[in-house]
Amino acid sequence: MWSSIKYQLFNQWNIIRFIRLMLGIIILVQAILMRDFLIGAISIYFLYQAIFNQSCCGTNNCSTPK
Repeated sequence: MWSSIKYQLFNQWNIIRFIRLMLGIIILVQAILMRDFLIGAISIYFLYQAIFNQSCCGTNNCSTPK
């Protein structure tokens, strides 16, 4: 179990994951400065997507059957 979590956290980083990570960090800093909980929740969502390589469709499971 721990090896799969470790693999997911440290491998398969691509440009989209880095963009989500940077966006999450920037939004989190703004949420802290503005003391806004809703913007903080949005930043946590972006950070979750970046750290665990998740997206709206999961991990590349958006294909449609032929």
